[in-house]
Amino acid sequence: MSDMLFLSGQIRSLEKNLLTRAQIDRMITAPTPEDAFGVLIELQYAKYFDTSLQAKNFELVLSQGLLETKEFLDNEINNEPLRHLLWLRFDIGNIKRALKAFVVENDTALECLDNTDGFVWLGEYSVGDVRGFIMDNSTHEQLFPEIATVIQRALNQDFDSFFEIDTALDEAALLIFSNISKSSSDPFVQKIYNTISLHYTLRSVAHSVLLYNQELNITEIITKHSTLSIDTDTASFVGVDGLKYLLDIAEVSLDMSAWNSGDVYVKLLLIENVLEKKYMDLLHDCDSGAIGGLVVPLWYMETRLRNAQTIKTILLAKFQGMTPDNIYALLPHL
Repeated sequence: MSDMLFLSGQIRSLEKNLLTRAQIDRMITAPTPEDAFGVLIELQYAKYFDTSLQAKNFELVLSQGLLETKEFLDNEINNEPLRHLLWLRFDIGNIKRALKAFVVENDTALECLDNTDGFVWLGEYSVGDVRGFIMDNSTHEQLFPEIATVIQRALNQDFDSFFEIDTALDEAALLIFSNISKSSSDPFVQKIYNTISLHYTLRSVAHSVLLYNQELNITEIITKHSTLSIDTDTASFVGVDGLKYLLDIAEVSLDMSAWNSGDVYVKLLLIENVLEKKYMDLLHDCDSGAIGGLVVPLWYMETRLRNAQTIKTILLAKFQGMTPDNIYALLPHL
């Protein structure tokens, strides 16, 4: 506990350099992309600035900042549940990308992982590790058997589509998180698991209904999640209507005018934005007043990630010449 208290104290001292709403407004209304980029010198990115740094290189700056945050947390954290809560999703995402390339796109050398946007360096497995899992059937001391099983089944062509591979990896991640929550005495871990589990399910159901027109068994879904309850017969709820009902009882409030006028991908984005906000609100509520425990570093890393995504969205829009009003519309979570 003393180690977590020390880490929490370090993080509290860093929070003053997180992105603020005032800085976001100044970036959005800045006359040029270079002026917007200049706001970053007020944040953790100041040490990367020198006379040779140009605004067009902002993604390198953001990536370096996130990697240094990961290194800082890795050096301080000995808590296995927290490490998995922090990094497992990035490993799952990288494995999904690699399996899709290998199985669906016939990229047998996994060259996709060498692309700038082909691999996220925030997981615990390196590019070499992921290549080895898929190309050489190699193992890793930190490769969960739940994940290894899905990889092997995918390579054996046990799945009919990549959607099934994607779903199986999500279910493997949920099983891992479930085991973590059962082995932890920290009530925060159980709360986070319940939220992650529900959000995984809602994302999966939304994709299956909106992209693949699959059937929806609401009663079965609700049985898996004790946080959900129903007060009506769900037999009549199928397809998109069933999805909307499920989102409603999960208290996922959507902008229905945007939902009704948008295509499938707009609907998925609306759901994702609300789920992300609910997750961050939960972390913020748990973090408020916390002086130790797992929530402080988890909230800090999540905030750094979202800061970086917000900055990237703004700067890309500035380089494309978008107006402030249109940029604000890209950031519904503000």
